[in-house]
Amino acid sequence: MAENRFDGATWDEVRHDAPAATGMGEHVVLPDYENWGIQHADCLLKVLDEERLLVLRPPADHPLRERYDAIVTEHLEPLLTRWGRPFEILRMDTGISSHGGLAPYVNSVVLNKVVYVPRYGTPEDETALEQWRTAMPGYEIRGYTFSFDKESHAVRTPRNTGPTGWRDGDVLHCRVRGVFDPRMMHVSVRRPGPENASLVRVRAEGCGGTPVKAVTLLSRRADDAETTRTPMRETALNGEYTAHLPQARPRVRSSTRSRRPPRTAACSAGRARRRRGCGRR
Repeated sequence: MAENRFDGATWDEVRHDAPAATGMGEHVVLPDYENWGIQHADCLLKVLDEERLLVLRPPADHPLRERYDAIVTEHLEPLLTRWGRPFEILRMDTGISSHGGLAPYVNSVVLNKVVYVPRYGTPEDETALEQWRTAMPGYEIRGYTFSFDKESHAVRTPRNTGPTGWRDGDVLHCRVRGVFDPRMMHVSVRRPGPENASLVRVRAEGCGGTPVKAVTLLSRRADDAETTRTPMRETALNGEYTAHLPQARPRVRSSTRSRRPPRTAACSAGRARRRRGCGRR
């Protein structure tokens, strides 16, 4: 909002123009999470998937800790997903970077099956990497250090006075630019809920007019190496497909420990390339 005001746009103008520019009918505006800066949302939180948010958490004695927690309880917890359920909110612990601000480990890049995470050379680096592994099972978590001593081509500006090129409000995700592929597909998977523990719902939509020919549900139990393929049925809702998870095969077990629910993935057939859909949830 601060950038829009700087360009002379009012909130009413932004609210009117945003749906046409982005294709999204609902926009959530959060309060400032720090005392100064550009206040970009990707330094506050990361959208992991359609139902999970990863939100930065300052140290307990940090002056901004109460403000961050208030944003979670007052603004994020009341939000509902596209499926009408509250978001699952995970927290990412952080510390102080060499620039004096909070290290935004949530400002990472998720590409295919890899999460690229900035490292600041502080003890909190390892905690952040471990929390990313917990939040994204099945993904490879890679930490990257940006050292001016090893990057001879990097330009050191007056603001970059520390040993690392990662700043408090300008990190990996800020510096990555996406190239749009008109043949992409967006696939979102609604995880089975308590009302029907076996029903999986999927929205599969082609970008740029790419048609969806068929959707297949891939599922595998955590204790089983075999993947099951189940054709999904298109519903009356445009772009929605459903299928039931297959029942577990009887097996003799020596332990009474309960099994974990199966992991699911949904893949769309056709020429479209995968964006973030067709991935394990």
